[in-house]
Amino acid sequence: IKNYWERKTEPTRSVEPYLKEFIPSFLYENVLDLGCGNGRSTEAIASLAKNIYCVDISLNMLIQLQTRKIPNAIPINADAKDLPFPDNFFDLIISLSMVEHIPYNELLAVFTEVYRVLKINGLFLVRNDAWFYGVLEKLRILPGQYGRDPDPTHVNMMNAWRFKDLLKKANFEIIKEDHFP
Repeated sequence: IKNYWERKTEPTRSVEPYLKEFIPSFLYENVLDLGCGNGRSTEAIASLAKNIYCVDISLNMLIQLQTRKIPNAIPINADAKDLPFPDNFFDLIISLSMVEHIPYNELLAVFTEVYRVLKINGLFLVRNDAWFYGVLEKLRILPGQYGRDPDPTHVNMMNAWRFKDLLKKANFEIIKEDHFP
């Protein structure tokens, strides 16, 4: 088990295979990495984008992103509820492990904003750390020598039904879903 977790936590390998399963491989004009953090997911999909706009509310995360030197990455400090882009701008929007950091009562506003800036027939790939992950975290049986302390920024560990319900309320059609460890 130790080797499994070490292998899964390597920066790009843990994200890239997952993305390739859900995103058709061709060059997208404008891509948004929403809640880009330090750019791990940005790095994994940069080759699929002409322009990849990297939005995060944390300036520190955007500074870390810039150390990756991704040539087509455009860092932007913004709130997910108020994106500084015109309607129907993005062909593809990804948001990996951001949802659990946003209070539940604010998520519909975030998803509505994502819907606004996504082109008709655009693709929104969203992943969250789910309710069960939160349980494991609190029980301290996640990877690590003695388990991991709960992440205090995980304010919204919701189940899949609530997650899908919010997406549908924001007018998204769910075309594919998966659950993975």
